[in-house]
Amino acid sequence: MAHGAHHHESHDLDENPDPSGGPTWFWSIAGSLMCIATIFAVATIYFWSESAEVDAKIINQPHQEVQALRAAQEATLAQYGRYTVALADGSEETRIRIPITRAFELLLAEGIKAPPAPVAVSAPVSAAKPAAVPAVKTVATPAQAPAHGAKP
Repeated sequence: MAHGAHHHESHDLDENPDPSGGPTWFWSIAGSLMCIATIFAVATIYFWSESAEVDAKIINQPHQEVQALRAAQEATLAQYGRYTVALADGSEETRIRIPITRAFELLLAEGIKAPPAPVAVSAPVSAAKPAAVPAVKTVATPAQAPAHGAKP
């Protein structure tokens, strides 16, 4: 009986022939291409989302220094104060700063006047010296200035 069992096993091996080469190559190449396409798609999505996060969290953030400067400028426009201006002859002149809303009220109360007409210059433009711009230096703190709403 051992001889019959051995013969039966070799018969089972003959019933399962090797697969043909065409479909095996097709599915091997198709599977490899799908794997590569999936890797590229995942990498593209990852790097796109990473770039979007960098843009949102780092690049498009407002600069804190600019925001602080803007807040300081707006605070200066809203309060009274004193400052000095260095004139072209070397002397200094003290001036009073008023809130911008009060300045608008005064302009509207007095009426806005037309600016003076420009003066014709006979000298060539290249020979003309530019006017000196006065330097501004703040010397008073808001505590020394009149309260908001008080008339200067």
